[in-house]
Amino acid sequence: MKDAGNWFETFTQNAKEDDIQLKTELINSARPVDYVILEYAEEQKIDLIVVGTRGRTGFKKLMLGSIASSIVTMLIVLSWL
Repeated sequence: MKDAGNWFETFTQNAKEDDIQLKTELINSARPVDYVILEYAEEQKIDLIVVGTRGRTGFKKLMLGSIASSIVTMLIVLSWL
């Protein structure tokens, strides 16, 4: 968690230097990351989620999964409900 906090602090400082308004929040949870992100977005009434990928393809992506893919899939399903 400390490394993540340091990364967010540096990222936030760089954004401020470029006059970019940014809100960050570090959430510690034992639940799957994709569920936590979507739950937080719903609670905070967030209408845009930006996630990156590491570029895994093929077998690695199949075995390791993708949080970004999972979030997009869940958002599509939720939008149909």
